[in-house]
Amino acid sequence: MAFIEYFSNEKPFPWTAQLDYRVVISNKFKYIKWLRFDQAELYELTNDPFEQKNLIQDSSYQRVVRQMHLKLQELQLKALGLK
Repeated sequence: MAFIEYFSNEKPFPWTAQLDYRVVISNKFKYIKWLRFDQAELYELTNDPFEQKNLIQDSSYQRVVRQMHLKLQELQLKALGLK
């Protein structure tokens, strides 16, 4: 499991301004949470390694979305030393 955070306030390029996000990656899925736009993306990496099909609205993946979101929150707290 990997956890990534990106904050554009640290000398952003013009095209990355206000594109803050957090990502959690498992062996099978990648979940991206866009912070300023309250949007998310989900990709099934085994079947879609180039991340062409966003599954976030697919009802059959809503359990995975919830699990990945909870994992993201857990890893975020751990990164802050709060868990």
